Amino acid sequence: TSDYIVEGKIDGVFNYAGTLTELQNFSTTLFDNSTTDINAKLIDFKITPPTYSPYDISNLNGKIICNNRNMQLDSISGSIKGIPFNLSGNASNMLPYLLFDGESATCNLQLNIEKINVNPFMEHYDKYISSESTSTGSLITKVKFTTQELIYDNYVLRDLTCNLDLLESETIISNTSFKTLQGSYSGNTKLTYLPNTNIRCEGTGEIKKMSAKELFHTFNNFDQTFLTENKINGKLTAKFSFSLLFDKNYNPIFSSLKIITDVIAEDGTIKDFDPFIEMGKKMKVQEFKNVTFAKIQNTIKIENDTLYIPNMEIKTNAFEMNFAGKHAITNNNFNYSLTIFLKKTLSNMFKKGNNVEDFGEIEQNTDGNIKIPV
Repeated sequence: TSDYIVEGKIDGVFNYAGTLTELQNFSTTLFDNSTTDINAKLIDFKITPPTYSPYDISNLNGKIICNNRNMQLDSISGSIKGIPFNLSGNASNMLPYLLFDGESATCNLQLNIEKINVNPFMEHYDKYISSESTSTGSLITKVKFTTQELIYDNYVLRDLTCNLDLLESETIISNTSFKTLQGSYSGNTKLTYLPNTNIRCEGTGEIKKMSAKELFHTFNNFDQTFLTENKINGKLTAKFSFSLLFDKNYNPIFSSLKIITDVIAEDGTIKDFDPFIEMGKKMKVQEFKNVTFAKIQNTIKIENDTLYIPNMEIKTNAFEMNFAGKHAITNNNFNYSLTIFLKKTLSNMFKKGNNVEDFGEIEQNTDGNIKIPV
């Protein structure tokens, strides 16, 4: 294509059995009324792209076999932007798709690349390909993809494997697994390209032992300032189903997020969290500034820009709490119901001159613990 420089050699054999008329007409019927066989070996191919394109390919070697409408890629190897890759697979109707308008093709490929930063490829695709497509044909591609490291935006995924189904109006990413944020992920995702240029993302998944701090940092604290990365620590494990809209630049629209998840938080810390600090001030207990816990488990839901938390028991260094409520993510309006059972050591601290009953009667049990309605 225009502005690309192609260098290299091809060795092979070309066989044609048919009529000269079919060759002269050179239409799609060539592949129906004649026999075309190509067995070609690529030797040290190099594709030098223009400055606006990231498709810098070198050291391309391997074998391509074409039989009429079928194509076989046999152990194609090379480098893209200096990163080694291997490609193999087969395609149906690929030559007609490449040569004639109105033809459709399907590909089944296996692609392994050592590592890849997909940002420049996405930018190129959005700017130069999707904007002015005039083809009346379609290409359906299925790829079994593996890489040691993939970077997109500020997300870093390691040891990634997945199956990609690239269809006309949607992309299906199945049997996905990778390591990230000090933990791991497995799941299935579908992207649907909507007429209004937004992209709907939906699927199911499981995360294991992910860093809560890195998760909040990576997703920009989910566009809220109430509970942020600098206030939390711990490991998250969860099974979930979700749906979320992205804009045309693949930026998440968090107000559209719907998720239901069974989540476990372990070895956690919450520090300088305003509601806890206010309770600590009221009770004159310093432990509320740096709250630690071994394990918290619940099923939570996010819908209509609101986080819904069913009643659960929380045991920390500062308190034992029954907690439930809902929280509007964007404007930080919340309605929490808390019953706090202070541990005996802290209740003894509290009893020293703290007779606060702003929220109701303080109850003291026979074991020395006290119950304070908040």
